[in-house]
Amino acid sequence: WTEGKYDMPISELRHEHDDQGVSLRLLESLTENFTTPEGACRSWQALYVGVSQLAEDLIEHIHLENNVLFPRFVVAESRA
Repeated sequence: WTEGKYDMPISELRHEHDDQGVSLRLLESLTENFTTPEGACRSWQALYVGVSQLAEDLIEHIHLENNVLFPRFVVAESRA
């Protein structure tokens, strides 16, 4: 198998995924795992719920790209 036309874009996306993982871990740390402070108003609670859902969705998106989509490109290209 030789380096294909998808290697560079996939490599760049994987690097971006790694960067997003770092950002998500920082966000989780800063928000104490998306736990609102005692006495937080409803807006603050809604913000934390929304950001937590965004983080979960992003993690799922990254997982699907890295483990489902990208390997398919590698296989498809190796057959071409």
